[in-house]
Amino acid sequence: MKLLTFTIKDLDKSLSRTLPAGQIHVWMFSLADTDNIHACFSLLSPEEKKRLGHFQKENDRNRSLIGRSMLRYLLGRYLSYPPEKLCFETNIHGKPLLIEEKLPFSVHFNLSHSGDWIALAFSSDTPIGIDIEKLRPSIDRQKIIRRFFHPKETSVFHASEESSHELLFFRYWTIREAFLKALGSGFAISPDSFLVEPVSGKEAAPAKYRIIGNDKDYSGWQVEAIAAAEGYVCSICYHMQTSSKALIERNSV
Repeated sequence: MKLLTFTIKDLDKSLSRTLPAGQIHVWMFSLADTDNIHACFSLLSPEEKKRLGHFQKENDRNRSLIGRSMLRYLLGRYLSYPPEKLCFETNIHGKPLLIEEKLPFSVHFNLSHSGDWIALAFSSDTPIGIDIEKLRPSIDRQKIIRRFFHPKETSVFHASEESSHELLFFRYWTIREAFLKALGSGFAISPDSFLVEPVSGKEAAPAKYRIIGNDKDYSGWQVEAIAAAEGYVCSICYHMQTSSKALIERNSV
């Protein structure tokens, strides 16, 4: 799979207007990118507008507003469909999905936000999950590692320099989140039931990671680190076998 990353500056470029087989598009937006909040608001459904009223903090409200409106805008552009008319549903674990009646083709998508940044991912081939996190030194990393990480991963932290622990922790956390979001299961699957391991056998940036299950085969899934703004970590997960099969089917038509 080829990963392409875009920002608000790329909205008018032809490369970012189509979603070919074999590509995953990642879009990064900051709270400072959208000046016209009213234009974003107009794209939302009545239910989405209602949910915005539940946020007490302005930054949280604007982050959700930009994320949902840009999700609609980009999906509408890829599908050549009015963005305000797109309909969503959620699976039993809360993952949003498009209701595909009358749409020209399927689009897999996922959204994440943290701090001042929003990340969205799109693919016509494979289920995807994306997670972005702002580095936060105040988090009790050891407590979270013991509760949510695979026991074998603790050795990775013990063997690394202490100065790299914060970055390493958030890399592995975003990988877990991206994988679980791609599966569409959330924490219905125990996050310590699978092992995250660099494909190269060592930490590298940018890097690819594999998922090794305790009792399930996750060999078709791959996670990649994505460059993000300073002070942020972002990872994306996709299914390699699904994307390869979809590409073959499209080329045979």
